[in-house]
Amino acid sequence: MAAFQMSYVGNMLCDPDGSKGPLIMRGLVAAATALDKGEMLELTGNTNTEYVPMDSDYDMGDGTSCMAFAWEDKSASDRLGYYKIAVPRPGDMWSFPLAAAGQTAVGTALYYSSSKAVTVSAGSNIIGNACGQDHYPDYQGHVAKDAGPDMGTTIKSQSYVIMTVQPSNSLYGIIQTA
Repeated sequence: MAAFQMSYVGNMLCDPDGSKGPLIMRGLVAAATALDKGEMLELTGNTNTEYVPMDSDYDMGDGTSCMAFAWEDKSASDRLGYYKIAVPRPGDMWSFPLAAAGQTAVGTALYYSSSKAVTVSAGSNIIGNACGQDHYPDYQGHVAKDAGPDMGTTIKSQSYVIMTVQPSNSLYGIIQTA
């Protein structure tokens, strides 16, 4: 499997189900499908019943289609069956590769680029939004109080983004409304 990196960062809403980690479930993964842990999945396959690597920019918030993340590597030679998936919940934060390094302010819309990268520059359907500030300049001091150095206003370019997934795009939203 490839050296692909993504990770669960935490939940900004204090883990709504008290889990202290991502919501891991089992999802039916199509036969002959190779997956890398962390890869974005879409529920399509046969009549929206099997997960496959995300392969298009489509509107997942239609109530039947949804996304998840592969939570284990799977070889194409593995059987059709249920494998671990991470289901994004409201407030879950994920570190995910950007297709091209850039300055991503909090709230920036993120779109499909590939099943292993998101982009800020293309797409018609938003997957999620940037939520991390690790690449922001240091806190700007108050001149009248501490006269510290000017920290500037330039957000650093980065190749990974801390992001949330829009609730309407996740299996979690379907589970909550069922």
